[in-house]
Amino acid sequence: MRACQQCAGSMEGKRSNALYCSRDCKSKASESRRVRDNRDRYEKESERRKQYARDSYWSDPDKSRDYSKQWRKSNPEKRATQNANRRAAKYANPGYVPVTPKEWRRILNRFGNACAYCGRKGELQMDHVIPLCRGGRHAPANMVPACPSCNASKNGSFLAEWRYKRKGGDAQ
Repeated sequence: MRACQQCAGSMEGKRSNALYCSRDCKSKASESRRVRDNRDRYEKESERRKQYARDSYWSDPDKSRDYSKQWRKSNPEKRATQNANRRAAKYANPGYVPVTPKEWRRILNRFGNACAYCGRKGELQMDHVIPLCRGGRHAPANMVPACPSCNASKNGSFLAEWRYKRKGGDAQ
């Protein structure tokens, strides 16, 4: 006996070429197919959109920074939401361990007061090796000093992903 492709229900009394037991099952199958197709298309286009954003930023970085600054100034409620989401990821993290100033100084000393990624000295920021948005912990063991440019370009990438992208996709 044949079964409906959506719910696996009985197809008794249906035409021999029918795939679904009811219009409802046919609609559900169509919707799930549409969602799957959209997700596949989104994932396929994701890298192209990211590359476009990188190219447009680097074509005129000053203009991009000015635009970002203006956007933050004119959208304080959206910026506050972004900050709240970041804080939530940081503090609601099950592995949250506060990083004291003493521990931060110890981390800086371990890296010779230089960026862990490029070795540049100067202004340094805390960077999560495994990003919070990818399940990393806010703990001293997951922290390294990073210069602002390395920290910003790494963003939410894993270290291996970031290095691969940075070298143009031919990282060893």
